Amino acid sequence: MFIFLFGFPLLSLTGGCTFDRPLLGEFYSYENGLETHTSLKENGVVDRRSYRRESGAGATRKDGGDLLVTQDLGQCYQLTLKQNYYELIYRDKKSSCEETTSLSTNQMNFDDLCRTIDEQSEFITLFSKSYSAEECRRTIYGTYHFTYEFREGGIGICDNPSSRLISCPDPGTPFEAVNERFRMKYGYCKYLTSSFDADQLNQCLGSWSTPDGNIITAIANERVGSERWYDKFRCMLSRKDQPQWFAKSLFAECSSLSSPTDGPEKVIITPIIPEE
Repeated sequence: MFIFLFGFPLLSLTGGCTFDRPLLGEFYSYENGLETHTSLKENGVVDRRSYRRESGAGATRKDGGDLLVTQDLGQCYQLTLKQNYYELIYRDKKSSCEETTSLSTNQMNFDDLCRTIDEQSEFITLFSKSYSAEECRRTIYGTYHFTYEFREGGIGICDNPSSRLISCPDPGTPFEAVNERFRMKYGYCKYLTSSFDADQLNQCLGSWSTPDGNIITAIANERVGSERWYDKFRCMLSRKDQPQWFAKSLFAECSSLSSPTDGPEKVIITPIIPEE
């Protein structure tokens, strides 16, 4: 877990801070409707470029920041709490921008800023562009039939007999074998405009538990190219005490998920005997 202090607009670097090596790299996130590309550099510079997907032409916003920066008196300092989940996923929580600090006396009220960050604070999920797969078994394991329903634009549950979720190692491998991916084969429902035919192969990038028992898993669709970051990354939310349900995000963000039965995409799974 890391805590950084940012201030905007950027004027000058006031310290020789550098990122720990696990924090270096290129990351993708979806923030307030903008595709955001973040570069964490070894000299402490944070380069962020945000694009509005519909425009398809150039960055609509560019932010530059350093680990510790100064700005005009009366402007807002903002703390960013970076929570590291594996080396592939970071979760950013930001302090309130209502607290100000005095540059004239160089008294920065970190305690007051930190107290504005809590479990209810909104967060942003950053996905490493140089990801690698992690064990999936904690999230889901086995072969299932599934139904699916979309919150937006959906008018019902799609229950196609051909829909399959397969999460198990290759046939013949021992149970202890690492299981890093799962397949979701979506079947189309004739009278549901939100349904579709698709065959996704999702890699698990890491998972973590919330204080209330939810399990959040970051995934990447292996069949989507790196030029389509918008379509590649997703989040899932599941619970051990509700194993038949999980919710899935529509974008590369996890904050829209609140329970296995309440999310942009809701999935109900039923165990079946694996097909030969």
